[in-house]
Amino acid sequence: MEEIKKSFRKLAHEFHPDKNPDNAFAEAHFREIQEAYHVLSHEERRRLYDHERWLSGRFAKNALVLKPEYLLDDLYKLNAHLREIDVYRMNRELLYRYLLFMLSDEKVAIIEKRAQAPVRQGIAREILKAMQLLPGFFALEIISRIQLILNGEDEEILKELEMVTRKVQREQRLQRYLPWLIAALTLFICVAMYLFSKAS
Repeated sequence: MEEIKKSFRKLAHEFHPDKNPDNAFAEAHFREIQEAYHVLSHEERRRLYDHERWLSGRFAKNALVLKPEYLLDDLYKLNAHLREIDVYRMNRELLYRYLLFMLSDEKVAIIEKRAQAPVRQGIAREILKAMQLLPGFFALEIISRIQLILNGEDEEILKELEMVTRKVQREQRLQRYLPWLIAALTLFICVAMYLFSKAS
């Protein structure tokens, strides 16, 4: 229970609407966090929720059907929102988490089973647009999930994903060797200064 409370406080503080004004996906995430805490923090509510899920099952007739078109519409709204805000001051980690939320296992399964090719491609393109604002190290997991929903269908998007993957991998290699390069450069400068001082 302590762990649940601690996690709730941390996430609620991070995604609170007051802290993220005019941020639609932070507000939606905050509501989900509140709802989850409401259930998890009370033993009876949690037991009833588990029981209800078990009874309804995944394919119950009356279950809410999440349509791929709704996901695409949410992504259109996200990109419209991103065009209006100051991208230099935005919370990039929050955007990364939201894109992963939009590509959760459940949503990917829905897209794979129910989405027509144009909708799948639209979802992939909108996520790619939003991803432009993320640092490279956030990209690889999102790329692998986009590839899942495309299922090898759109050559143009797959080539773009391949280019982004190569760019990220180059950045990662550079990051790996950068400390060694800086150390070597520093050593070279120190030796040059020492030799210069000896010569004069």
